[in-house]
Amino acid sequence: MHFAFEGSPNGDRPIVRPPAIYHADDGFGFVDSPGLVGTARGVTAPKHFRFDVNLPAGTYDVTVTVGGTVDESVTSVRAENRPTAVQDVHVARGQSATWTFTVTVRHGVAGDKSLEGDGG
Repeated sequence: MHFAFEGSPNGDRPIVRPPAIYHADDGFGFVDSPGLVGTARGVTAPKHFRFDVNLPAGTYDVTVTVGGTVDESVTSVRAENRPTAVQDVHVARGQSATWTFTVTVRHGVAGDKSLEGDGG
């Protein structure tokens, strides 16, 4: 799956813009993201934002590109309620950086609402 928060859509990369709130039927969206704002360069929030994607259990390589803002950006990325995959990355204004990391999606028992068991 490919998602982009800026640019033009193409066949395999939908553009996701606020307030694209998570709905199970869509399979992706923003959750608990106070102050989320779409900009010409992507998505930003004063403290944090969360983007969930429904995925089958398995191991996935995830690539994120951060930065590209008019001011310095500081980014951390968490996945599956595990230790931080990308921690406090400082990117100078106008610059961007890309990281790839591996995530194992696990599914919990029925009714498990934790990040670890939600399948996202």
